[in-house]
Amino acid sequence: MFIPYEAAVPMQRYPWTNFVLIGITAIVSLIALADEGILRDLAATQQSGPTTFITYGFVHAGIMHLIGNMLFLYVFGNAVNTKIGHAQYLVLYLVMLAASVGVQLRFLSTPVSIVGASGAIYGVMGMFIVLYPRNEISCCWFVFYRMSSHFGSFEVSSIWIVLYWVLCDVAMLKLDLAGNVGVHAHLAGFAFGAAAAIAATLVRLIGSDECEENLLESVGLMGQWQEVD
Repeated sequence: MFIPYEAAVPMQRYPWTNFVLIGITAIVSLIALADEGILRDLAATQQSGPTTFITYGFVHAGIMHLIGNMLFLYVFGNAVNTKIGHAQYLVLYLVMLAASVGVQLRFLSTPVSIVGASGAIYGVMGMFIVLYPRNEISCCWFVFYRMSSHFGSFEVSSIWIVLYWVLCDVAMLKLDLAGNVGVHAHLAGFAFGAAAAIAATLVRLIGSDECEENLLESVGLMGQWQEVD
């Protein structure tokens, strides 16, 4: 398994919005894990009200679920936040939370409570590879085999590590191995985030710095232009 832990992206501004989201999510999740009533009230279901389309993303099913999601949000969210700005990042994050769970609920055949921010986080990852496809991501890998473990680290362009996780979800969906993993939410969030970043790039709302190249520039669909503060 490959786990990202650092993105090689220069920060234009401090990503405080992303840190606030991480902090609030961690606090609310820990409180909800200690009180199943709170967890149940904040989770999204087919019968729940519209507010749970947002609140479900601030609670998680366990400590490892929380840690994994917050690690991915830290790695990819900081860079996206610093690129697009604080208000825009917050609005898009909340929209991606609602959009991804809306898609997930449409594919449920039985009543299930949905928790976790991974749909929105996949949206952030989709935005990241549009904005920073060539920037390196530091990853760790580990393998457990016959009561022994092996691990190490490597660097790879962001587009490959993000596509690795997306293709894992596609494989789980095709092979019917998703279990309790919200793969529809993941894929919907990723598609929404990537589409939003592409649209913003095409209409010149987001540009690249001198040392950067976005996805559209890298494939020759548009010329590079520089942001001017």
